[in-house]
Amino acid sequence: MKKDYREIDLATGQDIESAIAEFSGNIKTITVNKKDYKDWPFVVDEVMIENHLNYFIIAIIEGVSVGLNGAAQDTYILPSAHDAKKAITGKSVTPFINLGLELNGKK
Repeated sequence: MKKDYREIDLATGQDIESAIAEFSGNIKTITVNKKDYKDWPFVVDEVMIENHLNYFIIAIIEGVSVGLNGAAQDTYILPSAHDAKKAITGKSVTPFINLGLELNGKK
């Protein structure tokens, strides 16, 4: 009898529910505010920074996901914060990439 392919991850053979639970447990988040930073690069006053799987750093800005590091941009096919017009040209997002990496002790 064939197994329903929608119930398993074809790449790993892992069932979808446990894969989602495992992935969800590997996302760490922090919300940052402009008032707490001297050199703020974003166009809004509050941004959520996410660390996915200890390596992919994403920012949620006005409900839009942008890749802060190249790994997140390439893997999730996300624009950079600057390309999405969510960061001010000439201002670095590097401190926020580092903050995201620190969420899981990677920095």
